[in-house]
Amino acid sequence: MKTIICSDLHLTGDVDAVKFTYLQKLFSDCDQLIINGDFWDGYEIKFEKFVRTQWARLFPIMLAKNTVYIYGN
Repeated sequence: MKTIICSDLHLTGDVDAVKFTYLQKLFSDCDQLIINGDFWDGYEIKFEKFVRTQWARLFPIMLAKNTVYIYGN
């Protein structure tokens, strides 16, 4: 079982295509995903706005992996 643990990505409203592709592949290739806080940068973008950015295309992958999200760090 391949588990990926990541933290402090601090994603903003600006979607970096290279980073997006990397995260998409990384998340897709694991069996379990644990995000240990600071997935998005709460100082740069409010959650309500963040979930409407292109980063939201990662959410179906995260749901499929039963991602554990620990708020904050």
